[in-house]
Amino acid sequence: MNAKVQEAFPSYEALSKWYAGNDDVAVLRFPHPQPQPQGDLAAASVGASSVAKNDAEPERTAPLPSSVMETDTASRSESIAGSKSSVAADTGSGGPQLLLLYCSSMADVRLQNRILPQARAGLPQRLQAAAGDRQEDMPDGWKPLEHPGSSGDSGIGWQALLNSLIFQAEAILLDPVSRQAWSALAGSIPGRTPSEAATEVSVRGPKDGFVEQIEVNTALIRFRLRSPALKCEHLWIGDRSRTKVAILYESSIANPALSDGIRSRLLQLKVDDVGSVRQLQDLLVGKSWTLVPLSTYTGRPDFAVECLMNGRVVIMLEGNPTVIVAPANLFLLMKAAEDVQSNYMYVNFTRLLRYVCLFISAFLPGLYVALALFHVDQIPFSLLATILNARRGLPLNVEQEMILALLLIEIFREAGARLPGAIGQTLTVVGGLIIGDAAVRSGLVSPVMIVIAAMTFVAGSTLVNQSLSGAVTLIRFYCFVCSAMLGIFGFMLAVISVAVYLARLESFGVPFLAPLSPMRPKDLLTGLFILPFRRKPERPGYLDVQDPFK
Repeated sequence: MNAKVQEAFPSYEALSKWYAGNDDVAVLRFPHPQPQPQGDLAAASVGASSVAKNDAEPERTAPLPSSVMETDTASRSESIAGSKSSVAADTGSGGPQLLLLYCSSMADVRLQNRILPQARAGLPQRLQAAAGDRQEDMPDGWKPLEHPGSSGDSGIGWQALLNSLIFQAEAILLDPVSRQAWSALAGSIPGRTPSEAATEVSVRGPKDGFVEQIEVNTALIRFRLRSPALKCEHLWIGDRSRTKVAILYESSIANPALSDGIRSRLLQLKVDDVGSVRQLQDLLVGKSWTLVPLSTYTGRPDFAVECLMNGRVVIMLEGNPTVIVAPANLFLLMKAAEDVQSNYMYVNFTRLLRYVCLFISAFLPGLYVALALFHVDQIPFSLLATILNARRGLPLNVEQEMILALLLIEIFREAGARLPGAIGQTLTVVGGLIIGDAAVRSGLVSPVMIVIAAMTFVAGSTLVNQSLSGAVTLIRFYCFVCSAMLGIFGFMLAVISVAVYLARLESFGVPFLAPLSPMRPKDLLTGLFILPFRRKPERPGYLDVQDPFK
């Protein structure tokens, strides 16, 4: 037992000080009821769903660990800080009192109809009479207060414990006499029903997507994967926010070292708040200057289940409608959730097309600038004549034209992403047509440059993962700068340096370019193409799974 974590049982004064200024947190005091026969207590409790047996010997629940129930009463002498939300009920004649703590903004009719009448009618005696190993005897959903897991700290304090419960719509009943505490659901957290994921369009696939509640997201996966080997572990991260995180993995498939490593990294996080999936991704990877994403995300439960069945780990963050999938490599980032819903021959064609578009989007502007500036002799004569004729009389040189066209593309992309859906799409299409035509007519850029920029933009739009799309944009500008300075040699330098950089990256021990580097021919075939479903597919060997066959 850790003696360093011992602290006093929460008193009314301590609670009032902790929640001073929180107008939606209420601390109610009730006179401690005198011991009564168990049958009388059951009759007096309003809304109780289970009646204790009169002929059974009452058994007391074991008190909470002494690590959080130090008998020192020094904190009881603290002055009340005075919170507007601290409401004192009839306290009797200075005798023992019960304390009821809840968040009024999350409470509903359950608080008024069930919890408050029970607290006034001798509920602690019924709770203490319920055996610790007979949770079905606990009245109306009440349960003994237990400590949740914390970020590498096994001795979470009372304040953090109460915060993690009342801000999840729980009511806390504290009995200073027996030094016990219980919790029950007093309301509900605002949420929404599952709907189609906005980031991944579904044509033939399921129309349900992840929401902001971890419990709902877990249920969506459990609905599709009814396996007892599917493990779901809950952790709390963030020293101040106490954000809930769930780790899901198929224990009979996933490499135990992978799940243990992710759990260890989560427990070692020392931050005040983790509010976004992207922030959690960066913290898990541990590399601040990574250009490409080393873990991916998805808003579709069917794709998350597919990743689980391949031996990957799914990480959920409370308050976010997308989940993290790790580890991730280039082949996973190029996959679409809709691939399994279409004919495998057509899907294989579209996958090859995506890889071609990946290279076009990243390297086409740089290649064109290198050839047009330094190596015009490498361009076919008829095409060169067309380019020179189109550039006649233009005030800008090739690199200035290209940087102007690329910047316009990024401006339209950003404007379309920030505006509402219909308006953003209209602005991107109509604005691009109008400004592009005006730029050509005014003699600022050539028609060939508009074609190159449009091909780059459309090719980049075929990428499934938006994080990868952002990385490709940065690679595009890097390749353009190298090509504008050194010509074709700069272009080759950019391509080789990008390839070497990607080959050195690892995602939780898995090479980012696996199975291309290091080469695994069998995994490379299954990573690029979808095989007919009648054949028994194999799971990726580079994930080191326990069961290699599906």
